[in-house]
Amino acid sequence: LNDTKTNNPAYLRYLHRHELDTHMVLPQKTMIDGSVLFARMMEMAETPNECVVELVHWLKRAHQGYRVAALTNNFKDDGVRDRLAPLFDVFVESAVEGLRKPDPRLYMRACNRLDVSPSEVVFLDDIPANLRAAAELGITAVQVEIGREMQAVEQPSRLRNAVWATSGLVIGGLGYLYVTDASAGIHKYISTPLMRQLDAEQAHQMAINAMKHSVCPVDRKSDDSVLEIELWGKTVTNPIGVAAGFDKNGEAIDALFGLGFGTVEIGSITPEAQQGNPRPRIFRIEENDAVINRMGLPNCGAATA
Repeated sequence: LNDTKTNNPAYLRYLHRHELDTHMVLPQKTMIDGSVLFARMMEMAETPNECVVELVHWLKRAHQGYRVAALTNNFKDDGVRDRLAPLFDVFVESAVEGLRKPDPRLYMRACNRLDVSPSEVVFLDDIPANLRAAAELGITAVQVEIGREMQAVEQPSRLRNAVWATSGLVIGGLGYLYVTDASAGIHKYISTPLMRQLDAEQAHQMAINAMKHSVCPVDRKSDDSVLEIELWGKTVTNPIGVAAGFDKNGEAIDALFGLGFGTVEIGSITPEAQQGNPRPRIFRIEENDAVINRMGLPNCGAATA
């Protein structure tokens, strides 16, 4: 500050670079002893900011899961390591390294000692130049405003939560695609055995209700053209169809086609609604993979269907 010959032109260049007012009159001589002023400033730094200390402890708590490194900008071995190093997992000291922020080599030394890549790091600082240098390495940079330290640290927490949320959405989306794929093994080895724990007619009605509300798998593969057939003047994508008796009231036509069937026959539907035979009226023959159907055409009637 007391070297006006060197610093006045440097300050004017700074103003010009940032398109600020360069017409101010700068003092040609000052009564300030810059070295004394700097020493006074450093005296304030000898006592750690309690908010920052609390912030570091908060980050290191087990439920947060962060490892914390410090990058200092001290010029000489002034005892700062003894006072602050125990707070951190890694302590990178300018006076020892011979480097100062925003030198990217200092950031990389911290990354190497933490055994992480820059993309895994969140860097907190109050100086924009230091933040820009970190960001250029692929580090997530968060500006800390003095007096608002805890608000700043909420941002990496939100970032982590966002990563978890995004991962959850991706996993959930992939899980949805798998579970709703008609060819997925879950339907053979889990869904079907569970349905067979129910009464046969109850399982049948549950399946119809699920398909009626589109809560069912779909066949996402297109049929090979070799399976196409001509039926009553129409092209059918494959010769496998559902016969009458399954979807008695025509409630799940689209879902049945979605399962991959080439044809779907609904009913039987009678002119008037009827209850059919008394229960039980469907019987499983497990050893033959078959059922005996004695339902007696229960349906809602032609008018309702």
